[in-house]
Amino acid sequence: MLREDNILNVEEAINIYKHLLKPNPNFGTDVHHQDFISEGIILIEDASTKSKGRPIRFDCYALILRLSGESTRYVNQHSYEIKAHSIQLINPRSLLSFEDISERARSFVLLFDRAFIEEGNLESGALEEIVSFHKKREDNIQLDGIRYSQILSIYEQINSEFRLKESGYLKLLKSYINQLLYLLKREKERLNLEKYGSRGEQLCAEYLSLIELHFSEKKKVYEYAVMMGISSNHLSEVIQESLGETALFYIHQRLYKEMEYLLLNSALSIKIISDQLNFKNTSSFGRFFKQMSGVSPGMYRKREQAF
Repeated sequence: MLREDNILNVEEAINIYKHLLKPNPNFGTDVHHQDFISEGIILIEDASTKSKGRPIRFDCYALILRLSGESTRYVNQHSYEIKAHSIQLINPRSLLSFEDISERARSFVLLFDRAFIEEGNLESGALEEIVSFHKKREDNIQLDGIRYSQILSIYEQINSEFRLKESGYLKLLKSYINQLLYLLKREKERLNLEKYGSRGEQLCAEYLSLIELHFSEKKKVYEYAVMMGISSNHLSEVIQESLGETALFYIHQRLYKEMEYLLLNSALSIKIISDQLNFKNTSSFGRFFKQMSGVSPGMYRKREQAF
């Protein structure tokens, strides 16, 4: 059951995806072991077969290195085409889901919470700087051969420390995370991802960011156009041309993902979820959800929680 802020902790997030993880793995943490505890950091290997991950939101970072296979990964308002030899940092409280395209997709996933990397870790101010940088730039990064090998080697060293658990291993794990965060920052800066080349790209980025902040109370395109100081027609044209879908599509998609998340990961009643997302009543909530999913909210919850 979710806490009042609707956020899962690390163990709760792992439990949702546990069926995709093998017991007694050759790499990473055995989350099936009876003595499993997170210690603020978990390393897992996801080698699932063409699976689809239900939406989750948790209070830790997820640093995902893709070894092989292709997937579509959804993070809040954004979708990313994931290919082999790529890496992505997912920030805490982001809404995350995925759908594998390849028959076999293999990833190393490093989960760690803010408290773990804060305690006795980076010098004052340095941690906040690197965290703020990555918070603004969640892009998936495609690595060349040399950089992929470098980062893969660090994951393997982390795995070795997990296995041996010798004196000072937690300090070494923090050091390895620091290296990964700085290497990823270097790659993002190298690709100049912090800049958007055209006015259209800037508007798209602003629009998607505003949806993330206001989707529960603002459900009309014109409301976002007002905040952006442009006409709704111009906004609609830019979004359609740049992103390939209507501007309204992205509002509805974000709203639908939140509905899925709350229906699957909480015991909140449909009325409470409807109120929380500012629908006029449960009937309008139900009509919208059925239009998006093909089934009623109650049927969806019953069907999905049976798995």
